[in-house]
Amino acid sequence: MTLRLTSALAPFLVFGCATPGVLEADPTSLDWGEVDFHNEECMDCTCADGCGLTQVLLTNSGEAEMEVSLLNGFDDEHLCIDGYTSSPNLSVGTLQPGEFFLLDVAVCGYLAGELNLPDESPARAVEGELLFQTNGDPSTLNIPFSFIPIRIQE
Repeated sequence: MTLRLTSALAPFLVFGCATPGVLEADPTSLDWGEVDFHNEECMDCTCADGCGLTQVLLTNSGEAEMEVSLLNGFDDEHLCIDGYTSSPNLSVGTLQPGEFFLLDVAVCGYLAGELNLPDESPARAVEGELLFQTNGDPSTLNIPFSFIPIRIQE
């Protein structure tokens, strides 16, 4: 007996029946521009009301559940993510198909030497990334971030 694969059946045997989870991000990058750490909002920055609080939407647009984690945690000297404490392989959670996470990300600090002086040209940006890891597609998703720390004292 000879078994023949029809062209319609072959893709299911090679690739399986379900597509993997697919992680999408909106926005795909975070650029806060100038962040004034001298104003009231940023003097005691917390994620709940944070400096330049921005929502990042992570959506599973695929057909399978997926685990999402921050591979290296996140840069907690510069950023905070409401409800999370940075640590290596920080689990964000499991996303079912069509589900999403809404992360509140804020700028929360700068290091010595990173503060831009008045009228400094060109301005020096603080740059980094949020590196998400999944068991779906893509296996890693990078969201770059940048901001320019300033203190306007009038």
